[in-house]
Amino acid sequence: METKDFFVLVAAGIAAIASVANVIISSRNQRDNKIWEKELERVFDLEEKVGVLVDDLVFFRCRTEGEKEKFYQMQHYLPNAMGRFRRHPELHEALRLVFHDAGWYFNRDMKHENSEEFAEAKGNLLASYAKFLEACDKVLSRN
Repeated sequence: METKDFFVLVAAGIAAIASVANVIISSRNQRDNKIWEKELERVFDLEEKVGVLVDDLVFFRCRTEGEKEKFYQMQHYLPNAMGRFRRHPELHEALRLVFHDAGWYFNRDMKHENSEEFAEAKGNLLASYAKFLEACDKVLSRN
């Protein structure tokens, strides 16, 4: 075997190794991108559901039995969502606050207690929702 043939074989071997490494790296990147896309979808879905819940409460759309049932369904959904987003501690805590404050606000609205207590409940709900949005933005900006 001549020196020239030896170098051709070495170059071909290096090219094959580089090609295999490139396939492995690109498949890993594709997998990571798919996981990230799925996480984005989950966060956007959660953000939409919580936004609708807060809007329904703040704009008094929980009056009929159907609307109340929708609220109760969301109150059952939120604890499950807290579990699904436990890997994001700030989002988990913000969800817990929204869950608590939404329930408290709903109870104050239904009991028609004094207006100061109702205003405090509304303020707490809006503050916890703002914290929730910040936590969502933090998760979504993660690379």
